[in-house]
Amino acid sequence: MRAGYIALLCAPMLLAAPPSTVRAQPVVRVRAESRIELRVERAPGEVRVTGVLRDDRGEPLADQSVEVRVSDAAGRMVAREVTRTGVSGRLSARFPVDPTASRLSATFSGDERYRGVDVAQQLDLGRAHVRLGLARDDGQRLDRLDLDLESHELRVRAESAEGGDGLSVTLRSEVGDLLATGTTGADGTAVLRVRSERLGPPAADRLIVATDGDERRARAQTEVLVVRYRDATLSLEATPSRLEPGAALRMEGRLYDRAGPLPRRAVGLFAERRHEPPLLLDTVLTDREGRFAREVTLGEGSSGTVGVRARFTSDAPWRPSAESETAPITLTPPSAAPWPWLLVPMALCALAIFWVSRRSAPEPTRASITAVPPPAPPGIEAAERRGARGAAFRDVGGRVLDSDSGTAIAAAVVTLRLGDATRETRSDAAGAFSFSQLAEGEHRLSVDAPGYESRDAVVPIPHGGGWLDARVRLRSLRELAVRHYASVAERLAPGRRWWALWTPRELLERARRDARAEATSLTEAVERAAYAAPHPSPEDVQEIGRRSESVSRSLDAR
Repeated sequence: MRAGYIALLCAPMLLAAPPSTVRAQPVVRVRAESRIELRVERAPGEVRVTGVLRDDRGEPLADQSVEVRVSDAAGRMVAREVTRTGVSGRLSARFPVDPTASRLSATFSGDERYRGVDVAQQLDLGRAHVRLGLARDDGQRLDRLDLDLESHELRVRAESAEGGDGLSVTLRSEVGDLLATGTTGADGTAVLRVRSERLGPPAADRLIVATDGDERRARAQTEVLVVRYRDATLSLEATPSRLEPGAALRMEGRLYDRAGPLPRRAVGLFAERRHEPPLLLDTVLTDREGRFAREVTLGEGSSGTVGVRARFTSDAPWRPSAESETAPITLTPPSAAPWPWLLVPMALCALAIFWVSRRSAPEPTRASITAVPPPAPPGIEAAERRGARGAAFRDVGGRVLDSDSGTAIAAAVVTLRLGDATRETRSDAAGAFSFSQLAEGEHRLSVDAPGYESRDAVVPIPHGGGWLDARVRLRSLRELAVRHYASVAERLAPGRRWWALWTPRELLERARRDARAEATSLTEAVERAAYAAPHPSPEDVQEIGRRSESVSRSLDAR
């Protein structure tokens, strides 16, 4: 009781340091595209097929199974061979010459990392095979096209045993729209100029280059996967520029690109101090005009200059993330109390300490040691706030927190599953995560983090707004192991009142000799789970709980 009076008297002297967090960009994992490049050569008595299996960035895919087939004009299979790619992604197959063969196809079925692909081309054994390639004229990789540029120059290269010059080539989109035409020169190349407005909106696409050949060279076609993207701009205005800590700060701005506003996108609002990582203040959705506005507070006890910034984090490869400029905010300390009043709590504290020191302090009781506010229960819950009546949201976001300390958990794996479709991201260092434009249905939300219990929940899409700022509280496996051990610790400690102050090793040393042997191996397991690397597994913690119950029953029976 006396200690409680001292705490009340000395409370004005205590200063609380604001929490700090660090951030990391979320990571979204998807299956990559793949493509097959084929080349056909006529040899005495046989047809030789060679090629390369690559991913969407042009890197070779080694040790993969590819099926190569030859069929006639009616679609009936004439020959078939299954081959595996080498270290450089190369494949090869051989077939006897068949006059009825008119079509060659190759199929890669895909795996958990890469999507499957099927390519086909006309097989004309009477004319020389033509191999087509497509690249950017400036030598850069042809995997991303910036739609903010007026046009793009692409170079087509044709190769054949009969030469690659004088071939008419066409460039089309995946849906068949004609983008450009040209004729290869003496070096077998043609430069095609494509205007960005003809490519379409930001998205993934395939560019298809083809030639009908001529009397000496056969028809040919090749495809290249590209991503059409357009940069976004994020503006921010924060008012007022000077305010007291705890006062409302209005942050408003707009998210847009050259084509217009970007509606219904999640924008994070952050506070930044020099030499400190950013702190997430809130998350807001843009409206139909791409605008957003929110009032936030920068925390009590802060002073000096704080920078605020808005950030849009995209999970689509054709829509890069964007950040606003930093807006400086000056925090002015509240008016100070008259200095004589500051002496009052100091005098009261001194008087209380003198009064208590003249009496011997009683031995702490179990109730005084363990009477702490209960931590927030672990689990996943939507925020209490909701959107306007009848609102339907298709985005999901929130934060991953430690259920005991309330601190953010970074790099937690957050997964949403709907049927066979899976989307995955990781929480940033502020514990924040987000998904946008989800399909309608009941999604299974799962959250895993090293050293924590896993949690999952069902998230309906669309929802009324509560899942825009969900709270995921995970329980530490280390803390859980120590809690299991508490029942043993109470029985080991002399008087059963000091277990909350001693480590498991100190408890074991102070326990009665007849109780040490039975609890030694359990205590060592708890120490490993609580302090050693790596983190304990859920199975390790369950075993500690089972053994703790067994040892407690044995000690009670003595």
